[in-house]
Amino acid sequence: MEQENGHSGGPREAEAWRSKLLGQVELEGAKLRAEINRQARVLRSRVEAYLEETPGLSTTDYDRHIRDDLVRPAVEHFNRTAQGRERLPHSAVAEIFSRLRGLGPLDVLLGDETITEIIVDGPGKPVYVERRGKIGRTQVTLTREEILLTLERMQAGEGQPLSAQNPIVEVRLANARVNALHTRIDPLDGPSMTIRLRSTQPLTGEQLIRDGMLPAQVFTWLSVCLAAGANMVIAGPTGSGKTTLMQALLLALPPRRIITVEDPIELALGARDWTTKQLEVQHADSNGNGAVSARALVRQSLRMRPEVLAVGEVTDGVAWDMVDAMSLGHEGSVSTVHAGSPRGTLSRLERLCLRAEGVPALPVIQASLAEAINLIVVVRLLRPRRRGPRTAGEEGTRVVTAISEVRGLQGDVYTVEDLFTWQEGALRPTGMGLSAALLERIEAGETDLPNVSALGGGLPGRPAEARQKEWGR
Repeated sequence: MEQENGHSGGPREAEAWRSKLLGQVELEGAKLRAEINRQARVLRSRVEAYLEETPGLSTTDYDRHIRDDLVRPAVEHFNRTAQGRERLPHSAVAEIFSRLRGLGPLDVLLGDETITEIIVDGPGKPVYVERRGKIGRTQVTLTREEILLTLERMQAGEGQPLSAQNPIVEVRLANARVNALHTRIDPLDGPSMTIRLRSTQPLTGEQLIRDGMLPAQVFTWLSVCLAAGANMVIAGPTGSGKTTLMQALLLALPPRRIITVEDPIELALGARDWTTKQLEVQHADSNGNGAVSARALVRQSLRMRPEVLAVGEVTDGVAWDMVDAMSLGHEGSVSTVHAGSPRGTLSRLERLCLRAEGVPALPVIQASLAEAINLIVVVRLLRPRRRGPRTAGEEGTRVVTAISEVRGLQGDVYTVEDLFTWQEGALRPTGMGLSAALLERIEAGETDLPNVSALGGGLPGRPAEARQKEWGR
């Protein structure tokens, strides 16, 4: 076979491919898109065969050959011969190339750093994306074949493919978590998938303050409390910003040895030094081997001299191991959980603890929760009102709506004091301060951050009128 530019395949094959692509780009509007999709499916097997025929060829060189020697000339030829027809935009090169080599139409969305979630509801339906908490519709649609091929390429041969026998597939990528559903359990719209992206540039406290998630005084106050030894649980629904807030608080800590346990890893703590160690839950492979649970990792982390233990997304019996670790003196630990209120958080943690094997009776669990957890922070995603003017934030704004202190247990009822609540469209202090016991513990903690009493914001020893004036009440 003749060589072209040092690659096998030869000029005749390249010309044949070029002719097919010319046929694609000579169609306009919807017809053009439909033909591109069809031809891409036809050519895809030949592209993969070409890669197999050139062992040792780097992916970069191969992609450059496909893009620059085949796709780009085809688009340029179409534009030169347009003669009154609408010219193809420059983005057409990337669009056609993506269908041949990448993840298809999703390539552009996956490369957009402002997108945090991609929602593919099914074949022929518009793809939705989330940017800064706001859900928006795109012009991108995928065929059934494109959805399945995209998922297959994301899996890269790992795990079982999506099928009627395996109707739920979860894929972990370097910067994303993918969940896909088969038509067996999504019969009206499937197959479908949701891609949750992890930012490579973590949001800091300054950015959260700028985005309106919480006032600067409150973020500093929370940072001081965590750094000085207060155990904290961040609660809220899916997509409300629990992990984002926990990440910002961890990044704001003075030098500490931080051990994190997640399923999968979502925290981006690369800005910190060597003291950070991130552990990831492992699920069993297709043969049922290799599983490592969150409970096992939390127990292991206690042998790694953690100064701060961060457990992301508590969803099972690991809640008991986390609470037990906090009770054993690992102060300044933080976790996230699905719940909608401070008291609802404690009830949720009770139920999760009871799922674990070998846990004590409920009264002992309740006493441990009351002793271990000091502060509960509730976050949520504000939605626009159906009628009338908006008085609280913008559409899709993630906000902290409550901060409460757990002060103990009376019988089987938790004593919970609200320190900050959502009032008149903003987070404001209630006038109550930290308990004397927790305040003494925090102020005795070793931290380079400001002394907690100097921050105001509803702390003991300051008149309620002065606190309210400080917050603009």
